[in-house]
Amino acid sequence: QPAPAVVAVDYQPAFEAVPCPVDVQVDGVVTCGFLTVPENRTRAGSRSIRVFAVTMASLEEALPDPVLVLAGAPGESPLQVQRWFATAPIRETRNVIVVHPRGAGLSEPALTCPELADGADQQALAQSLANCYNRLVQEGVDPSGYAVDQMVADIADLLSVLEIEQVNLVGNDFGAMVARLVADRYPERVRTLVLESPRPVDANAALEAARNQYDALRKVFADCAADEECAAAYPDLEPRLIRLVEWYNVNPSPESIGFGDGDAILAQTILRQVDGGGEVPALVTALYEGDFGTACRIAPVAGGCLLPAGELPLGPASGYTLTVPLIANDAAPLTETMTVTESVTVTDTATVTDAGTAVDTPTVSEQSPQSWRDYFENPDDPQGVEAATLDRLQEQLGIATRAELTAFLDDLTVENFLPLLAATSIQPQPADVAAGAGFTIACSEDAPRFTIDDIGRMAQRMPPVVAGALTADAADLLALCPLWTVPPAAPGDRITALSMTPALVMGGTHDPFTPARWARRAAASLDDVFVRLFQGAGHNLLAPPEGCGQQVLAAFIDEPAVSPNLYCYRQQSAAFVLPD
Repeated sequence: QPAPAVVAVDYQPAFEAVPCPVDVQVDGVVTCGFLTVPENRTRAGSRSIRVFAVTMASLEEALPDPVLVLAGAPGESPLQVQRWFATAPIRETRNVIVVHPRGAGLSEPALTCPELADGADQQALAQSLANCYNRLVQEGVDPSGYAVDQMVADIADLLSVLEIEQVNLVGNDFGAMVARLVADRYPERVRTLVLESPRPVDANAALEAARNQYDALRKVFADCAADEECAAAYPDLEPRLIRLVEWYNVNPSPESIGFGDGDAILAQTILRQVDGGGEVPALVTALYEGDFGTACRIAPVAGGCLLPAGELPLGPASGYTLTVPLIANDAAPLTETMTVTESVTVTDTATVTDAGTAVDTPTVSEQSPQSWRDYFENPDDPQGVEAATLDRLQEQLGIATRAELTAFLDDLTVENFLPLLAATSIQPQPADVAAGAGFTIACSEDAPRFTIDDIGRMAQRMPPVVAGALTADAADLLALCPLWTVPPAAPGDRITALSMTPALVMGGTHDPFTPARWARRAAASLDDVFVRLFQGAGHNLLAPPEGCGQQVLAAFIDEPAVSPNLYCYRQQSAAFVLPD
């Protein structure tokens, strides 16, 4: 039956099987199709749209209750999420259905905005967003039809037309919000509920983003300080981060190196926490000391990391007085003077610390590098950061052994080495993000529920040097949403009843986007729930198909009454890249 929550028109949902596109092909039997439903169930005469779904058949005899996955941030395609489940343990005994949310992925239409240009100033961004909105409306799109409540109704309709009595519902990130509302409105259709890296139903993602990101950094710094080796190698991480952000905002790194100004470095540092942030202490320390060779090995920058011969620019440790308070309302400002009497060049083998003593740093040849080996102290037996860099490169390239990787790199021209690191390490913005769908969610769910004064109060909770950059997106959203006209979500629709459905909530303690605090919040309205916080983990715990997150998920779905206290989970801890 049509979902009752938002229905104002009569309609009959339908499902049409179609050949699967190449993008969704994985091992085993895969079937695809479109759910046809109204674009806006609250408006009479609304046109029909098609919601794409792909089913990966169980690798063995399937149990009757499939897994249905809702994943990704608003507007993102779940193609990557499908790959997480293609070889996951849960697929051995259950079909896995991945739904592409309306307006995104392979659903039709996809609310893409090619008008939006990277790096555009605020005025140009506003104009391009207005152009996108107007074009979509002229094409017959109703942007308000791509709201959360419509997505919830899509799932109920899909289960009806596929004649599925119950599913094990898995929600990741924003998909967890949709999944929780499905479980609230259609509890009889949900056998188990799994919320991974969840956005709670009552969260204001735009306003809370700044706090989430900075709190995650502080958690990484605290975990490093609690680790004897990490603390010795990388002291005073938060003060050093504040200093380097202010320093590089005044003295941006050279374009050829590519780290940009302090705000850009802050953003890159936060992005590194998606995978747990094990290299963040080393990166902060390297940039603080102006050690771009090490920084480029840890976090190569796409289009950058071309280290010049001769003198490198200094970092904040080279001589700088900071008089900005660490926290906006601190009674006394933090001041520290660091001095150095000589420039440090790429031929130096020591960096002067703030105490005036020398510590060893990786050597860079005085001559221009002739091969990838010149970037390493011991390329045949790398240790510490160097070993971690090659391990990551080997994994990203899909090369079986270190010997094969070495042979590959020996054949590579030196000019291509650092760009190769950048290309395999940096996570670019996905090309298939449907920005229009994302703006409908942000402008209906978040923007109506905060003001510029709320942003100011949020900024007061963190050091002023970083507050502006971290709260900028929220301020931009308030300025842009008047150009993307959609009605606000009703506050009462985000109040959920206490759920008796067996549930599992998972989060990473280093996650900068959906923090552990959100995982606990998402669990608050679940009566029969297990909460698993993965120590030292970042975002998207289900991303490795054979990883611990997928093992915990499978154990819970198989036996929802038994605590999924697996050995791999008990062994979770924060791990950091350490120097040789």
